Amino acid sequence: MSWLFLSLALQPALEEGPSVPLPCKEPYFLTASATGKFVAVGEAKAVHVLDGQTLGLLAKIDLECTAVGFDERDETFTAVGAALVRLETAGWRETLRGPLMQASFAKKDSRFPKTGIRFPDSVVQAHREGLEPGQALVTPKGEVYYRSKGGQLSVATVEGEAVKSSVLSEGRSGPVEGLEVEGVLAVSGETAVVEIDRITGVVLKGKIYSLAASGEPLAAASFGKRVALVMKEKDGAYDTTSWKCLEQQEAENEAAAFDVKRGWVFASGKGALRAWNAFNSGVEARYGKAAGRFTHLAVDGASTSLYAADAKTLLSWRLKD
Repeated sequence: MSWLFLSLALQPALEEGPSVPLPCKEPYFLTASATGKFVAVGEAKAVHVLDGQTLGLLAKIDLECTAVGFDERDETFTAVGAALVRLETAGWRETLRGPLMQASFAKKDSRFPKTGIRFPDSVVQAHREGLEPGQALVTPKGEVYYRSKGGQLSVATVEGEAVKSSVLSEGRSGPVEGLEVEGVLAVSGETAVVEIDRITGVVLKGKIYSLAASGEPLAAASFGKRVALVMKEKDGAYDTTSWKCLEQQEAENEAAAFDVKRGWVFASGKGALRAWNAFNSGVEARYGKAAGRFTHLAVDGASTSLYAADAKTLLSWRLKD
């Protein structure tokens, strides 16, 4: 109860940090590391790794990725694309490259905007480069959850110098026929929170389920016994035991990130940045000095910094109690 009380009382304050021009014209994703040492900006064919404090460029890694992540000590960097690739962050030397069993990643912008129906591969490849972001998730423990053949969910782990994969969902399972995993949002215990056909779902005990009252998701994170979910037109929270919706409110969101340490959810939309409490979505903080149309947000695992990308700039703020 004391931790919950403090999380409700301590609205995060933002202290302006460095800002730099984006290292690429069109960022596909923005990922902050576990300790705050690094922040990664992904584009179609490369990932730019920057210093988390100064935003100075440290490395450009030429890989086509759908997701990247760092281990809990920021000693390794993992990229997920045609293969699982791992590098040491001391010197950015590649230490592992292995296949992901039956991985199936869609190209960037490969769906019709309103219906979600896939364009033919020949059309997509002629007009877009790179992979649709968010089709995999790298955990701080080094596990990789990813979309596999047939719209299923698989997980890969590294054992020695080998990549071992297994399928977590079983065919067209679940109460609704034909559910397919489109993206991986979060992991809570033994359950994965996923995007399925432009709504939110979970993969639980080998089956794919849709979440009641959910919409098209942007991001999700686990806060103990609940998961906070940011959707394009809603904010919500779900109980991780029953997966029932605990609370929900209308919103217009374009990007989101999570301060798990303090229990807050950052969301941007309509040119505004706000934060709402993961345990009470009615408790909000708004940041007038941090206005802008942010297409990507990220918070590092240590909850020290918030990062945001707009059309041309990468911005940062230090998170203060």
